[in-house]
Amino acid sequence: MAWTAGADVSTGDIIISATWNNYLGASGSLEYLKAIFDELNACSLSAELSGSRALDTEYQNGSKIRLVSVTINSDTGAKGYSQVAIGPASPPATYCGYVTCDDLNGDMKYQQLFFVVPPSYYYEVFDAGNSPNVYKWFEWDLF
Repeated sequence: MAWTAGADVSTGDIIISATWNNYLGASGSLEYLKAIFDELNACSLSAELSGSRALDTEYQNGSKIRLVSVTINSDTGAKGYSQVAIGPASPPATYCGYVTCDDLNGDMKYQQLFFVVPPSYYYEVFDAGNSPNVYKWFEWDLF
């Protein structure tokens, strides 16, 4: 949606803080926007969770939006498959990611799954075939 200038403001004018606040009110004030941007500082890496997270295990998110990064590998001499499901109820039923790790030539291959989990949602990374491994698992709580 394009911004439309008020009667006493022309497109291309420099808008000072007082003019901005006058047009947008408290919810659009620079002080309000600063508070919203300060929330970005509250984003945190929960931890490197490789030792405490596992495939085929359901987890429930807390009160913040969560970004999850899982690196999957295969060392079975075959292709390993993993997929992700999230959902508001248990068990999670919305599939939102799938990777294949190829170890056919003895070279361990890594694949990355990234997904976002809304607050209070359930999530699970599945072994979808040939026993892939969790190499690394990171979670960030956003806002």
